[in-house]
Amino acid sequence: MLLGKTFWGSLTLMFTISFLLIAVGCNETEVTEIEESEYFFYEIAGGENDMYILGTVHIGHPDMYPLDDSIYEAFDESDVLAMEIDPMNTPMDSIQDEYGTYQDETKVTDVISEELFYESFELIKQHNTSISEEELKNYKPWRINSLLERAATQESKYSYDHGVEPYFIGKAFEEDMELVELEDYEEDLVKNYELLSEESQEKMLENTLDGFEDYEEGSTELITDWEEGNVSAEAKKREERINEAETDSMAE
Repeated sequence: MLLGKTFWGSLTLMFTISFLLIAVGCNETEVTEIEESEYFFYEIAGGENDMYILGTVHIGHPDMYPLDDSIYEAFDESDVLAMEIDPMNTPMDSIQDEYGTYQDETKVTDVISEELFYESFELIKQHNTSISEEELKNYKPWRINSLLERAATQESKYSYDHGVEPYFIGKAFEEDMELVELEDYEEDLVKNYELLSEESQEKMLENTLDGFEDYEEGSTELITDWEEGNVSAEAKKREERINEAETDSMAE
């Protein structure tokens, strides 16, 4: 998240902790880690405004809170909460449906194996009882993958409701704090999936299915690294994922 006398923000993909990089427009701008805090928490000083950056996770559990006092102190001093996106007011599902649905006669089973499709369908159906087989066949593999990840989250002890973004949006609402978005969900995030080749989307879906039972364990490892501020561990995993990517577009 990004905090500041005029800013707060938050960024992260599941199994990847990412940071917002801000150019303050001042050669003397300095980014420093807030040493008394754990987590991925930094201060930007020397520009027009004081700012703080907190790398965040999109899922969580109630025992994650409260966070370090230094984070709340920075929040209390801030005027604006700047998010990657505002998940409470962004129709993410409808946007994903729009881009993740075939607009011609193509069915996903023309792209991936029927075995892969039906294995995905059975797991998704357990948590999304309203979705039909024919409806799911209209989805591209990356959209099916996002539904599968949601199903895995629902089977774990974690939830999106307890992610860091909703937590601080709630606090911002209580304080009547200004909230701004730094990304356009449609332009900057969802369209990235469209850069994946069909082969890459199929590989991604296969990998999610293979790791479905280990999702909670992997999430726990991620959140532990986040809580401990273990940047090097997550950076190493990110580099390994890039190096071990099965296709060029997955690496990109």
